[in-house]
Amino acid sequence: MIRGAYRDIIRKPNREVIYDSGWHKNQIVNQCHKLVAALMMPPGEYDADNPPGIRLLRVGSGTEEGWDPETSPPVDTKNLAMPHSVDFDDLDFTLSGKKLKITAILPPGYPAVPEGRSAYPLREFGLFGCCGDEFYMINYVKHYLMEKEPSDELIRRVVLDFGRDDGEISVGEG
Repeated sequence: MIRGAYRDIIRKPNREVIYDSGWHKNQIVNQCHKLVAALMMPPGEYDADNPPGIRLLRVGSGTEEGWDPETSPPVDTKNLAMPHSVDFDDLDFTLSGKKLKITAILPPGYPAVPEGRSAYPLREFGLFGCCGDEFYMINYVKHYLMEKEPSDELIRRVVLDFGRDDGEISVGEG
């Protein structure tokens, strides 16, 4: 059983933490299991130049202003509004036992603030992997509105725990 958790931290340029969400469970979606299965294939069964694995983390502002993670519709992986991404080369991966820890940093100025707003409204994110030319969503989170001002840095940490089946998530430090 795969379980996941995430934590968001927003810092000002002087590194002062102005927001820390704490650790929260995230939703592992069914497509994740297809990607895990693809990882078990022998190397000759997939494109060696594009092996299966995690490729990017996408973020967005949701599909409506009244977004509420408790009452909004269930995940439809074909109809998401996450136009901004942190690509593989900019993700930090740490393997610790049966846990894969992924850190994505959205630097100051990214994503760009929409016209008429003072901050970028973040309400959702998803972690995506690929096998060949097909992309698969691994996990997904809808969260309450988080305003990222142009000078802010967002540190998003995601933990995928491949070793627990008791309903608890052990994320370790940080």
